[in-house]
Amino acid sequence: MKLKGKILLLFVVTLLIVLMSFFTISISNSQNSLKTSFLEKLIVARNLKMNFIYNLLKETESDLTYIKNFEKIKDAFFTSSNLMEDFQSSMNMNTILTTLRKIYIDNNPYKDKSQLYDYYYDENFKKENFEDNIMSIFYDYSVLHSELQMDFREFIHIKDYADMLLISPKGIVVYSVSKYNDFATDLNNENTILSRLYKLLKEKNDNNVHFSEIGKYLGGIGLFAGVKVEDKDFGLYGYLIFRIPIDKINKILLDKSGMGETGKTYIVSEDKIMKNNLPGEETILKQKVETDYVEKALSGETGWEIGKNYKGEKVIVAYAPFKYKEIKWAFISEVSTKEAFLASEKIKIVLIITSIIILIISIIISIIFARKISKPLMELSKKVD
Repeated sequence: MKLKGKILLLFVVTLLIVLMSFFTISISNSQNSLKTSFLEKLIVARNLKMNFIYNLLKETESDLTYIKNFEKIKDAFFTSSNLMEDFQSSMNMNTILTTLRKIYIDNNPYKDKSQLYDYYYDENFKKENFEDNIMSIFYDYSVLHSELQMDFREFIHIKDYADMLLISPKGIVVYSVSKYNDFATDLNNENTILSRLYKLLKEKNDNNVHFSEIGKYLGGIGLFAGVKVEDKDFGLYGYLIFRIPIDKINKILLDKSGMGETGKTYIVSEDKIMKNNLPGEETILKQKVETDYVEKALSGETGWEIGKNYKGEKVIVAYAPFKYKEIKWAFISEVSTKEAFLASEKIKIVLIITSIIILIISIIISIIFARKISKPLMELSKKVD
């Protein structure tokens, strides 16, 4: 090979090594920077949402602890229990509950059933659908109900609870603000998240607030918290229950602020079922999630990794355990690696184009430079010979 060719080859090889090193280091650094950036956003989003839900549950616990000591609550339990006993002098418990449901649910003239206060004096309520003796027997309950409804309906609207229920020591739902289909039912005959919470409160028999799981309830989704109501003089009055709107949890988890287009946050319970909806997907209580990072979070670990999600998509994921009373979840935030490294791919294309241009220019310069260097060297070589 001629001297000029050797010099040119040396320049090109050296330049290629430099460019390849620069290219590799630049891509690696850009991917690491992007990964760190997205990971930080995921962790911030995850922690903010965890704190929101923790505070929501904590506030519910505080409200129950505070409200249970109201004399009006104790009086409501006492009066309703006495009324139930009085009713049983003329009918059995099943008839009592059926009649209450007919009055406050089936024949309720309002779409929002909590608007019915005192059926006896409500001009929209059709008393002609009932026998006169029934209206008279349940009159005292109507008076009690009206008094409770005026205070507690406003309370749950201010505090944004879906419902407030009073459950007798025997498991009868003697009062409900919202009048869903659980009003006037015997929880001993049910197998729902509410009946299981009642049985848990009865079993624990302590003064602590306890929570149900998020589960199917009356054709929808439910979450309840409850506490025992008692005092030293009277003993057990019953159990005070709040129904927490699932929409409040869904809303905060659906927020993708700062997480990118594919960013998502979800909670998974010990049965590996997702407990919230995802953007554009109805996944609550439907989507099974059996990934390694869910297992780690449920085992108490906090961390991050790049792996495959429940759909088999490659993602960057930040995971952590969430524990509050009976509630135990894996808290997951993730974003697709495709989106996370999209900027890196663009950088890669720019670097490739730039490197090709630099290589072409460098080869041209090298040819010119090689000629200038090789010519005097060749002349010197001839003189030496």
